[in-house]
Amino acid sequence: MRPVHLGLALLSAALPLFASSADASSLRTEYSVTVRGFPVGRAKLTADFADGHYSIQFSGGIRGLARIFSDAETSAAAVGKLANGRMMPIEYSHLWKEDNDTETVDLHFAGRRLTDISLNPPEGHPERYVPLRDADKADVLDPVSAFVWPVAAVTPDICGRTIPLIDGKRRFDLDLSFSRRERFATRDRSYSGRTVVCSFRYRPVAGHRIDGKKSGTITGDGTMEVWMAPAGNGLAAPARIQFGTRMGRVVMTATRFEAH
Repeated sequence: MRPVHLGLALLSAALPLFASSADASSLRTEYSVTVRGFPVGRAKLTADFADGHYSIQFSGGIRGLARIFSDAETSAAAVGKLANGRMMPIEYSHLWKEDNDTETVDLHFAGRRLTDISLNPPEGHPERYVPLRDADKADVLDPVSAFVWPVAAVTPDICGRTIPLIDGKRRFDLDLSFSRRERFATRDRSYSGRTVVCSFRYRPVAGHRIDGKKSGTITGDGTMEVWMAPAGNGLAAPARIQFGTRMGRVVMTATRFEAH
């Protein structure tokens, strides 16, 4: 069930956010994942910030009846430093396992510049894809390092940004803008309150097909949004994310949201 594979991969490799400038804080979130309204999996994020450093881990997998079609599991992690309220990634790793296939990605950074990429297996037929130039590696974030935003307050202003992301194969931007405010509550009531809803647009930069075929799993179809909730200590984090893909709309909704 390749569409489920792509949907869960996006949760760990294409969701945009930033990290905190707080001296010490932690975040524990759990999410349910649906595709076209059908439950297909769960995901979990843990993030710790202390003494100017951060460590973030993400994991997700197929659940329920969807396992009949796929047994996909994914995990990703990032470590780095915080400087002047900005994320400075050092290392990022990503593991994808499905049936008998395994894919790994390892990235290394110096400041906000990507310095090394290791893909196993390597990308096949690289001539078919827009090449990654040296300029495309500057001032970028890995997907996990971009998962929590530093904010003075959760207001519409937090949506006015473009986030440059790189996942090892693709370099793309996510252009955000304010949409509206919404109330949100987790299933376990660990969070209940207002969120700021940012709409976003996916813009490929490099790594997509030259001929335009399968230029990106994210498409412009349907409403593409991230609902940001206060996470304490000058942080905001996603309570809900939804986006269009070639398989239909993927929605990730927080069922647990605990910040300390």
